[in-house]
Amino acid sequence: LEKCSQSELLLKNVASAWHVMGSAARNNVKRMIFSSSLFSYGYSHDPKAFVPAYIPLDEEHPKLPHETYGLSKAVGEMSASLLSRSGNGASTEFVSLEFSNIVKAEAFSSLPWELPSPLSSPPSAKTDPGTLLMWAYCHEDDVIEA
Repeated sequence: LEKCSQSELLLKNVASAWHVMGSAARNNVKRMIFSSSLFSYGYSHDPKAFVPAYIPLDEEHPKLPHETYGLSKAVGEMSASLLSRSGNGASTEFVSLEFSNIVKAEAFSSLPWELPSPLSSPPSAKTDPGTLLMWAYCHEDDVIEA
């Protein structure tokens, strides 16, 4: 987990995303990829805090973050949309990839992680929201390649 306050995390993530996106637009970068997160929808470090309205999730699902990390990712996605709509990023295509758990190479051997509570049988989004995300991992090298 992050080693800073929630306020610091929010401010740093939002400011850095805005600056990178703005720079991409000013310099006519063809495509800018924003590394977002499923946390923007509401998933959080507390796997029981969020149950999606429906699955599979799509771009129409409301963004309901439960933590400042998810909020920062939702604001980042909105920033890209603003730049596209305003014409300030007219020649730049902004793409947001909403990753699940990005696991660093040195931590990959710790998988699979334990679920935080007993599962129902069969697992259900309504009774065990943690099951939707807890087993979805992205290796950091795959994220970089995407």
